[in-house]
Amino acid sequence: MTRLTHFLCVSLLLSLTALTAFAQQPAPAPHGGSMHVKPGGVVFLEQPIEKIFDLSKAQNKPLMVEVYSPNCQHCQEFITVLSDKRVGDLYKQAFVSARLPYEDKATHDWMAKHKVFAPSLPFFVYFTPDGEVMHAANCNPDVEMFLNVSKTAINPTTQGANYPNRYRNGERDANFLIDYGLYAKMTRDTTMNFTVMNELVRAQPAEFYGSQTSYLILFRIMMDVDNPLSQHLINNIALYKKYENPSGNPPPPVAIADGLITAALMSPKASGYSSERVIQLRGMLEKIGVDPLSATGRTVFAEISAYFREKATAKAVARFDTLITKVPLATPYYVFFANQFNTHSPDLTDAPSVVRWIEKALADAKVTPTEQAELQAERAEAFRRMNQKEGAKEAAKKALQLAQTAKLDTKRFEDLVNKVNAL
Repeated sequence: MTRLTHFLCVSLLLSLTALTAFAQQPAPAPHGGSMHVKPGGVVFLEQPIEKIFDLSKAQNKPLMVEVYSPNCQHCQEFITVLSDKRVGDLYKQAFVSARLPYEDKATHDWMAKHKVFAPSLPFFVYFTPDGEVMHAANCNPDVEMFLNVSKTAINPTTQGANYPNRYRNGERDANFLIDYGLYAKMTRDTTMNFTVMNELVRAQPAEFYGSQTSYLILFRIMMDVDNPLSQHLINNIALYKKYENPSGNPPPPVAIADGLITAALMSPKASGYSSERVIQLRGMLEKIGVDPLSATGRTVFAEISAYFREKATAKAVARFDTLITKVPLATPYYVFFANQFNTHSPDLTDAPSVVRWIEKALADAKVTPTEQAELQAERAEAFRRMNQKEGAKEAAKKALQLAQTAKLDTKRFEDLVNKVNAL
Protein backbone atom coordinates (compact mmCIF):
# COMPACT_ATOMS: atom_id res chain seq x y z
CA MET A 1 0.00 0.00 0.00
CA THR A 2 2.98 2.26 -0.51
CA ARG A 3 1.17 4.37 -3.12
CA LEU A 4 -1.32 5.47 -0.44
CA THR A 5 1.10 6.30 2.35
CA HIS A 6 0.73 9.92 1.25
CA PHE A 7 -2.62 11.57 0.96
CA LEU A 8 -3.63 14.67 -0.92
CA CYS A 9 -5.19 17.82 0.53
CA VAL A 10 -6.64 18.58 -2.91
CA SER A 11 -3.44 19.02 -4.95
CA LEU A 12 -0.91 18.98 -2.12
CA LEU A 13 0.65 15.72 -0.97
CA LEU A 14 0.28 15.29 2.78
CA SER A 15 1.69 12.54 4.92
CA LEU A 16 -0.92 10.27 6.49
CA THR A 17 0.04 11.77 9.85
CA ALA A 18 -0.72 15.26 8.56
CA LEU A 19 -4.07 14.23 7.13
CA THR A 20 -4.95 12.47 10.37
CA ALA A 21 -4.24 15.70 12.21
CA PHE A 22 -6.45 17.55 9.76
CA ALA A 23 -9.24 15.02 10.14
CA GLN A 24 -9.03 15.21 13.92
CA GLN A 25 -9.29 18.96 14.18
CA PRO A 26 -11.72 19.85 16.99
CA ALA A 27 -15.29 20.16 15.85
CA PRO A 28 -16.36 23.76 15.18
CA ALA A 29 -16.90 25.46 18.51
CA PRO A 30 -18.93 28.65 18.78
CA HIS A 31 -16.62 31.29 20.12
CA GLY A 32 -17.13 34.05 17.55
CA GLY A 33 -13.57 35.38 17.63
CA SER A 34 -12.28 38.07 15.31
CA MET A 35 -11.82 37.13 11.66
CA HIS A 36 -9.75 40.24 10.98
CA VAL A 37 -6.64 39.62 8.87
CA LYS A 38 -3.65 41.68 9.96
CA PRO A 39 -2.14 44.34 7.67
CA GLY A 40 0.29 42.76 5.24
CA GLY A 41 -1.84 39.67 4.83
CA VAL A 42 -4.51 38.78 2.29
CA VAL A 43 -6.74 41.72 1.43
CA PHE A 44 -10.38 40.60 1.24
CA LEU A 45 -12.58 42.98 -0.72
CA GLU A 46 -15.79 43.99 1.01
CA GLN A 47 -18.12 44.28 -1.95
CA PRO A 48 -20.94 42.13 -3.33
CA ILE A 49 -19.42 38.96 -4.72
CA GLU A 50 -20.62 39.61 -8.28
CA LYS A 51 -18.89 43.02 -8.22
CA ILE A 52 -15.71 41.28 -7.13
CA PHE A 53 -16.07 38.86 -10.05
CA ASP A 54 -16.25 41.90 -12.33
CA LEU A 55 -13.10 43.31 -10.73
CA SER A 56 -11.31 39.99 -11.21
CA LYS A 57 -12.14 40.08 -14.91
CA ALA A 58 -11.18 43.74 -15.27
CA GLN A 59 -7.79 43.11 -13.66
CA ASN A 60 -7.35 39.76 -15.47
CA LYS A 61 -6.56 38.09 -12.15
CA PRO A 62 -7.96 34.84 -10.73
CA LEU A 63 -10.44 35.21 -7.88
CA MET A 64 -10.02 33.34 -4.59
CA VAL A 65 -13.13 33.02 -2.41
CA GLU A 66 -12.85 31.78 1.17
CA VAL A 67 -16.03 30.27 2.61
CA TYR A 68 -15.68 30.53 6.38
CA SER A 69 -17.51 30.73 9.67
CA PRO A 70 -16.61 33.05 12.56
CA ASN A 71 -17.76 30.24 14.88
CA CYS A 72 -15.34 27.71 13.36
CA GLN A 73 -12.17 27.10 15.35
CA HIS A 74 -10.32 25.88 12.26
CA CYS A 75 -11.24 29.13 10.45
CA GLN A 76 -9.96 31.11 13.41
CA GLU A 77 -6.66 29.25 13.31
CA PHE A 78 -6.32 30.15 9.63
CA ILE A 79 -6.18 33.88 10.41
CA THR A 80 -2.48 33.53 11.25
CA VAL A 81 -1.86 31.98 7.82
CA LEU A 82 -3.88 34.60 5.97
CA SER A 83 -2.07 37.33 7.92
CA ASP A 84 1.39 36.05 6.96
CA LYS A 85 3.34 38.50 4.78
CA ARG A 86 4.44 35.81 2.31
CA VAL A 87 0.83 34.81 1.78
CA GLY A 88 -0.25 38.44 1.57
CA ASP A 89 2.42 39.28 -1.01
CA LEU A 90 1.44 36.33 -3.22
CA TYR A 91 -2.25 37.14 -3.09
CA LYS A 92 -1.79 40.85 -3.75
CA GLN A 93 0.25 39.99 -6.81
CA ALA A 94 -1.66 37.03 -8.20
CA PHE A 95 -5.28 37.09 -6.97
CA VAL A 96 -8.35 39.12 -6.19
CA SER A 97 -9.75 37.83 -2.88
CA ALA A 98 -13.20 37.65 -1.30
CA ARG A 99 -14.91 35.99 1.66
CA LEU A 100 -18.36 34.55 2.19
CA PRO A 101 -19.84 33.52 5.57
CA TYR A 102 -21.04 29.92 5.54
CA GLU A 103 -24.03 30.69 7.77
CA ASP A 104 -25.66 32.94 5.16
CA LYS A 105 -28.28 31.39 2.89
CA ALA A 106 -26.92 33.61 0.12
CA THR A 107 -23.60 31.79 0.40
CA HIS A 108 -25.26 28.41 -0.07
CA ASP A 109 -27.21 29.77 -3.04
CA TRP A 110 -23.94 31.09 -4.47
CA MET A 111 -22.19 27.74 -4.01
CA ALA A 112 -25.08 25.94 -5.67
CA LYS A 113 -24.98 28.38 -8.58
CA HIS A 114 -21.26 27.80 -9.11
CA LYS A 115 -21.53 24.05 -8.41
CA VAL A 116 -19.10 23.93 -5.51
CA PHE A 117 -19.41 22.10 -2.21
CA ALA A 118 -17.56 22.78 1.03
CA PRO A 119 -16.73 19.44 2.72
CA SER A 120 -15.21 21.36 5.65
CA LEU A 121 -14.25 24.90 6.60
CA PRO A 122 -12.50 27.02 5.67
CA PHE A 123 -13.06 26.20 2.03
CA PHE A 124 -11.05 27.94 -0.68
CA VAL A 125 -12.33 28.03 -4.25
CA TYR A 126 -10.44 29.65 -7.11
CA PHE A 127 -11.96 31.09 -10.30
CA THR A 128 -10.50 32.19 -13.60
CA PRO A 129 -11.04 35.84 -14.55
CA ASP A 130 -13.90 34.57 -16.72
CA GLY A 131 -15.63 33.10 -13.67
CA GLU A 132 -14.87 29.40 -14.23
CA VAL A 133 -13.83 27.19 -11.30
CA MET A 134 -10.15 26.32 -11.68
CA HIS A 135 -9.34 24.86 -8.25
CA ALA A 136 -10.81 24.11 -4.82
CA ALA A 137 -9.17 23.17 -1.54
CA ASN A 138 -9.37 22.51 2.16
CA CYS A 139 -6.09 22.71 4.01
CA ASN A 140 -4.37 22.73 7.39
CA PRO A 141 -3.59 26.16 8.90
CA ASP A 142 0.04 25.98 7.77
CA VAL A 143 1.72 28.76 5.80
CA GLU A 144 3.87 26.55 3.58
CA MET A 145 0.98 24.24 2.85
CA PHE A 146 -1.32 27.10 1.93
CA LEU A 147 1.31 28.71 -0.29
CA ASN A 148 1.68 25.42 -2.14
CA VAL A 149 -2.10 25.10 -2.55
CA SER A 150 -2.23 28.66 -3.87
CA LYS A 151 0.58 28.06 -6.37
CA THR A 152 -1.08 24.82 -7.46
CA ALA A 153 -4.33 26.71 -8.04
CA ILE A 154 -2.72 29.22 -10.39
CA ASN A 155 -0.70 26.66 -12.37
CA PRO A 156 -2.69 25.45 -15.42
CA THR A 157 -0.90 22.10 -15.32
CA THR A 158 -1.55 21.26 -11.66
CA GLN A 159 -4.86 23.04 -10.93
CA GLY A 160 -8.01 21.01 -10.49
CA ALA A 161 -9.53 22.19 -13.77
CA ASN A 162 -6.82 20.17 -15.55
CA TYR A 163 -7.60 16.91 -13.73
CA PRO A 164 -10.03 15.72 -16.44
CA ASN A 165 -7.30 16.12 -19.08
CA ARG A 166 -4.79 14.27 -16.96
CA TYR A 167 -7.28 11.47 -16.41
CA ARG A 168 -8.15 11.25 -20.12
CA ASN A 169 -4.43 11.08 -20.88
CA GLY A 170 -4.15 7.97 -18.74
CA GLU A 171 -2.83 9.23 -15.40
CA ARG A 172 -3.82 6.71 -12.75
CA ASP A 173 -1.40 7.34 -9.89
CA ALA A 174 -3.18 6.57 -6.60
CA ASN A 175 -2.49 10.00 -5.16
CA PHE A 176 -3.83 11.66 -8.31
CA LEU A 177 -7.03 9.60 -8.12
CA ILE A 178 -7.48 10.63 -4.49
CA ASP A 179 -6.85 14.22 -5.47
CA TYR A 180 -9.31 14.04 -8.36
CA GLY A 181 -11.92 12.30 -6.22
CA LEU A 182 -11.86 15.11 -3.67
CA TYR A 183 -11.90 17.79 -6.35
CA ALA A 184 -14.87 16.07 -8.01
CA LYS A 185 -16.69 16.09 -4.68
CA MET A 186 -15.90 19.78 -4.15
CA THR A 187 -17.16 20.65 -7.63
CA ARG A 188 -20.26 18.46 -7.33
CA ASP A 189 -19.17 16.10 -10.10
CA THR A 190 -20.71 13.00 -8.56
CA THR A 191 -20.24 10.82 -11.62
CA MET A 192 -16.50 11.49 -11.78
CA ASN A 193 -16.12 11.00 -8.04
CA PHE A 194 -17.75 7.58 -8.37
CA THR A 195 -15.55 6.69 -11.33
CA VAL A 196 -12.15 7.63 -9.94
CA MET A 197 -12.83 6.30 -6.44
CA ASN A 198 -14.01 2.99 -7.85
CA GLU A 199 -10.84 2.78 -9.92
CA LEU A 200 -8.69 3.69 -6.93
CA VAL A 201 -10.25 1.21 -4.50
CA ARG A 202 -10.31 -1.72 -6.90
CA ALA A 203 -6.56 -1.37 -7.41
CA GLN A 204 -5.73 -1.68 -3.69
CA PRO A 205 -4.55 -4.82 -1.88
CA ALA A 206 -6.63 -6.60 0.75
CA GLU A 207 -4.88 -4.87 3.67
CA PHE A 208 -6.14 -1.50 2.43
CA TYR A 209 -9.66 -2.33 3.63
CA GLY A 210 -10.08 -1.40 7.28
CA SER A 211 -6.90 0.70 7.35
CA GLN A 212 -6.72 4.23 8.67
CA THR A 213 -6.13 5.49 5.15
CA SER A 214 -9.30 3.78 3.93
CA TYR A 215 -11.24 5.34 6.82
CA LEU A 216 -10.00 8.83 5.96
CA ILE A 217 -10.96 8.29 2.32
CA LEU A 218 -14.44 7.23 3.42
CA PHE A 219 -14.69 10.30 5.62
CA ARG A 220 -13.25 12.92 3.28
CA ILE A 221 -13.95 11.78 -0.26
CA MET A 222 -16.30 8.83 -0.71
CA MET A 223 -19.76 9.51 -2.16
CA ASP A 224 -20.69 6.12 -3.62
CA VAL A 225 -22.47 3.68 -1.32
CA ASP A 226 -21.81 0.85 -3.80
CA ASN A 227 -18.05 1.37 -3.90
CA PRO A 228 -16.31 -1.79 -2.57
CA LEU A 229 -14.81 0.25 0.26
CA SER A 230 -18.21 1.65 1.28
CA GLN A 231 -19.66 -1.86 1.26
CA HIS A 232 -16.74 -3.08 3.37
CA LEU A 233 -17.51 -0.36 5.91
CA ILE A 234 -21.23 -1.25 6.01
CA ASN A 235 -20.47 -4.94 6.45
CA ASN A 236 -17.66 -4.45 8.98
CA ILE A 237 -18.66 -1.46 11.13
CA ALA A 238 -16.91 -2.84 14.23
CA LEU A 239 -13.59 -3.03 12.38
CA TYR A 240 -13.58 0.74 11.87
CA LYS A 241 -14.59 1.77 15.40
CA LYS A 242 -10.95 2.07 16.44
CA TYR A 243 -10.68 5.21 14.31
CA GLU A 244 -13.41 7.10 16.17
CA ASN A 245 -12.34 10.39 17.68
CA PRO A 246 -13.90 11.76 20.92
CA SER A 247 -14.37 15.12 19.21
CA GLY A 248 -16.55 13.52 16.56
CA ASN A 249 -14.18 14.58 13.80
CA PRO A 250 -13.84 12.29 11.96
CA PRO A 251 -17.32 11.03 12.78
CA PRO A 252 -18.03 7.47 13.94
CA PRO A 253 -18.15 4.78 11.25
CA VAL A 254 -21.92 4.40 11.68
CA ALA A 255 -22.38 8.08 10.86
CA ILE A 256 -20.20 7.82 7.75
CA ALA A 257 -22.03 4.71 6.55
CA ASP A 258 -25.42 6.26 7.31
CA GLY A 259 -24.43 9.35 5.34
CA LEU A 260 -23.50 7.29 2.29
CA ILE A 261 -26.77 5.35 2.39
CA THR A 262 -28.83 8.49 2.95
CA ALA A 263 -27.07 10.25 0.07
CA ALA A 264 -28.10 7.38 -2.20
CA LEU A 265 -31.72 7.64 -1.02
CA MET A 266 -31.73 11.42 -1.56
CA SER A 267 -29.88 11.46 -4.87
CA PRO A 268 -31.60 12.41 -8.16
CA LYS A 269 -31.21 8.77 -9.22
CA ALA A 270 -33.44 7.68 -6.34
CA SER A 271 -36.51 8.73 -8.32
CA GLY A 272 -35.78 5.85 -10.66
CA TYR A 273 -34.77 3.18 -8.15
CA SER A 274 -36.40 -0.23 -8.37
CA SER A 275 -38.18 -1.55 -5.28
CA GLU A 276 -35.42 -4.14 -5.02
CA ARG A 277 -32.83 -1.36 -4.82
CA VAL A 278 -34.76 0.49 -2.10
CA ILE A 279 -35.14 -2.71 -0.09
CA GLN A 280 -31.39 -3.26 -0.48
CA LEU A 281 -30.67 0.21 0.94
CA ARG A 282 -33.08 -0.42 3.81
CA GLY A 283 -31.15 -3.59 4.55
CA MET A 284 -27.91 -1.59 4.64
CA LEU A 285 -29.41 0.76 7.23
CA GLU A 286 -30.41 -2.18 9.38
CA LYS A 287 -26.98 -3.77 8.97
CA ILE A 288 -25.22 -0.71 10.44
CA GLY A 289 -27.56 -0.77 13.43
CA VAL A 290 -30.47 1.48 12.47
CA ASP A 291 -33.68 0.26 14.11
CA PRO A 292 -35.78 -1.65 11.53
CA LEU A 293 -38.81 0.59 12.08
CA SER A 294 -36.69 3.68 11.60
CA ALA A 295 -35.13 2.15 8.49
CA THR A 296 -38.63 1.43 7.17
CA GLY A 297 -39.77 4.97 7.87
CA ARG A 298 -36.80 6.39 6.01
CA THR A 299 -37.34 4.27 2.92
CA VAL A 300 -41.10 3.73 2.71
CA PHE A 301 -41.75 6.67 0.38
CA ALA A 302 -39.03 5.56 -2.04
CA GLU A 303 -40.27 1.98 -1.91
CA ILE A 304 -43.90 2.88 -2.55
CA SER A 305 -42.87 5.20 -5.39
CA ALA A 306 -40.89 2.33 -6.91
CA TYR A 307 -43.94 0.05 -6.73
CA PHE A 308 -45.96 2.68 -8.56
CA ARG A 309 -43.37 2.75 -11.36
CA GLU A 310 -43.42 -1.04 -11.46
CA LYS A 311 -47.24 -1.05 -11.58
CA ALA A 312 -47.27 -3.16 -8.42
CA THR A 313 -50.09 -1.35 -6.62
CA ALA A 314 -50.89 -4.26 -4.31
CA LYS A 315 -47.32 -4.23 -2.99
CA ALA A 316 -47.50 -0.47 -2.40
CA VAL A 317 -50.73 -0.89 -0.43
CA ALA A 318 -49.26 -3.76 1.59
CA ARG A 319 -46.15 -1.69 2.38
CA PHE A 320 -48.19 1.18 3.80
CA ASP A 321 -50.51 -1.20 5.66
CA THR A 322 -47.47 -2.80 7.29
CA LEU A 323 -46.15 0.60 8.28
CA ILE A 324 -49.32 1.83 9.97
CA THR A 325 -49.73 -1.38 11.95
CA LYS A 326 -46.27 -0.92 13.45
CA VAL A 327 -45.83 2.85 13.70
CA PRO A 328 -48.31 5.42 15.07
CA LEU A 329 -48.17 7.91 12.22
CA ALA A 330 -49.07 11.56 12.71
CA THR A 331 -52.00 12.83 10.66
CA PRO A 332 -49.91 14.79 8.10
CA TYR A 333 -48.32 11.48 7.04
CA TYR A 334 -51.75 10.03 6.28
CA VAL A 335 -52.56 13.12 4.21
CA PHE A 336 -49.26 12.91 2.37
CA PHE A 337 -49.45 9.21 1.52
CA ALA A 338 -53.14 9.37 0.62
CA ASN A 339 -52.24 12.12 -1.83
CA GLN A 340 -49.38 10.04 -3.23
CA PHE A 341 -51.70 7.13 -3.91
CA ASN A 342 -54.44 9.34 -5.32
CA THR A 343 -51.97 11.16 -7.55
CA HIS A 344 -49.44 8.55 -8.62
CA SER A 345 -51.00 5.11 -8.33
CA PRO A 346 -51.03 3.35 -11.72
CA ASP A 347 -54.55 1.91 -11.23
CA LEU A 348 -57.68 2.17 -9.08
CA THR A 349 -57.22 -0.89 -6.91
CA ASP A 350 -55.72 1.08 -4.02
CA ALA A 351 -58.60 3.56 -3.72
CA PRO A 352 -60.62 1.53 -1.15
CA SER A 353 -57.49 1.27 0.98
CA VAL A 354 -56.95 5.02 0.74
CA VAL A 355 -60.49 5.55 2.07
CA ARG A 356 -59.81 3.07 4.88
CA TRP A 357 -56.55 4.82 5.85
CA ILE A 358 -58.26 8.22 5.89
CA GLU A 359 -61.10 6.96 8.05
CA LYS A 360 -58.54 5.54 10.46
CA ALA A 361 -56.85 8.94 10.67
CA LEU A 362 -60.16 10.78 11.09
CA ALA A 363 -60.99 8.58 14.07
CA ASP A 364 -58.20 10.24 16.04
CA ALA A 365 -59.80 12.73 18.43
CA LYS A 366 -56.76 15.02 18.16
CA VAL A 367 -57.17 15.70 14.44
CA THR A 368 -57.53 19.44 13.84
CA PRO A 369 -60.12 21.02 11.50
CA THR A 370 -57.32 21.84 9.06
CA GLU A 371 -56.17 18.22 9.03
CA GLN A 372 -59.77 17.01 8.74
CA ALA A 373 -60.25 19.25 5.71
CA GLU A 374 -57.15 17.81 4.02
CA LEU A 375 -58.17 14.24 4.84
CA GLN A 376 -61.71 14.73 3.54
CA ALA A 377 -60.32 16.22 0.34
CA GLU A 378 -58.22 13.10 -0.24
CA ARG A 379 -61.20 10.94 0.69
CA ALA A 380 -63.26 12.73 -1.95
CA GLU A 381 -60.54 12.14 -4.51
CA ALA A 382 -60.38 8.41 -3.68
CA PHE A 383 -64.16 8.11 -4.07
CA ARG A 384 -63.95 10.03 -7.36
CA ARG A 385 -61.35 7.59 -8.63
CA MET A 386 -63.71 4.72 -7.77
CA ASN A 387 -66.56 6.59 -9.55
CA GLN A 388 -68.54 6.63 -6.29
CA LYS A 389 -70.18 9.96 -7.02
CA GLU A 390 -72.24 10.42 -3.87
CA GLY A 391 -69.35 9.53 -1.57
CA ALA A 392 -67.09 11.96 -3.47
CA LYS A 393 -69.65 14.78 -3.25
CA GLU A 394 -70.26 14.21 0.46
CA ALA A 395 -66.53 14.17 1.28
CA ALA A 396 -65.80 17.23 -0.87
CA LYS A 397 -68.61 19.17 0.80
CA LYS A 398 -67.25 18.27 4.24
CA ALA A 399 -63.74 19.29 3.16
CA LEU A 400 -64.98 22.73 2.10
CA GLN A 401 -66.96 23.24 5.31
CA LEU A 402 -63.96 22.27 7.43
CA ALA A 403 -61.69 24.55 5.40
CA GLN A 404 -64.08 27.44 6.06
CA THR A 405 -64.13 26.61 9.78
CA ALA A 406 -60.32 26.54 9.84
CA LYS A 407 -60.22 29.85 7.92
CA LEU A 408 -58.15 28.32 5.12
CA ASP A 409 -57.92 29.56 1.56
CA THR A 410 -60.97 27.74 0.20
CA LYS A 411 -60.35 28.02 -3.54
CA ARG A 412 -58.79 24.56 -3.81
CA PHE A 413 -61.68 23.03 -1.87
CA GLU A 414 -64.26 24.90 -3.94
CA ASP A 415 -62.58 23.60 -7.10
CA LEU A 416 -62.80 20.08 -5.67
CA VAL A 417 -66.54 20.47 -5.00
CA ASN A 418 -67.08 21.68 -8.57
CA LYS A 419 -64.97 18.81 -9.91
CA VAL A 420 -66.94 16.07 -8.16
CA ASN A 421 -70.31 17.74 -8.80
CA ALA A 422 -69.53 17.52 -12.49
CA LEU A 423 -69.32 13.73 -12.35
